[in-house]
Amino acid sequence: MVPNKRQNFHNRELMESIRRRTIWIHRIKQQRDINNAILSDASKCMSEAELEARFSYKTADSAAYFKPASYKGANSCPNFWQHSTERHVIPAARWRRVPELGGITRVEGALAEQASGY
Repeated sequence: MVPNKRQNFHNRELMESIRRRTIWIHRIKQQRDINNAILSDASKCMSEAELEARFSYKTADSAAYFKPASYKGANSCPNFWQHSTERHVIPAARWRRVPELGGITRVEGALAEQASGY
């Protein structure tokens, strides 16, 4: 690229990212204004306990979303079988040497148990 074109390419990328960021900031500000208006209207006709009950994020399983590392209600690991509460369900591989393949090792009965169950 010629230097002028290279600079214009960078400027275009930069302007697009600034534009995108500005749009998101504006949307977030609008949503915060809406949320504050709802809370102020509700606080006029509800008690503090009713406000907490209706608008709080505290539920029995809210830790699963907001603090997944400390949530103990369920096994929320992506690889659930690796969780410390689970017994290890992946079968131990049985290896053997295959002389007719030049002595390389292969798993015995690799297709005997389908991997989709694990």
